[in-house]
Amino acid sequence: MVQYVLDTNFFVQAHRMHYPFDIFPSFWNKVKELAEVGVIVSLDKVRNELVHNKDHLTDWIETNLPKDFFKSSEVIINQYSAVASWQLQEAVIILRRP
Repeated sequence: MVQYVLDTNFFVQAHRMHYPFDIFPSFWNKVKELAEVGVIVSLDKVRNELVHNKDHLTDWIETNLPKDFFKSSEVIINQYSAVASWQLQEAVIILRRP
């Protein structure tokens, strides 16, 4: 199964700019659904940034996302490093082309 990792901006921009809870509940219901089946996840560092404000978004996160939605950054860092290394190698190959 493909998983998508969401960053802080996904939540903040959706909440504050594009999909307010009271106007687009269907958006937030879909986020909850995708989180429950594991299609979307995020990192513990993102959670820390989001709950810092103690606002309506914090309340939604605490009551709607599965407890295991925010993954440990320590577990993910090796995978992130592998992706970053691959991307750097690809960039070098592209830059060497005539």
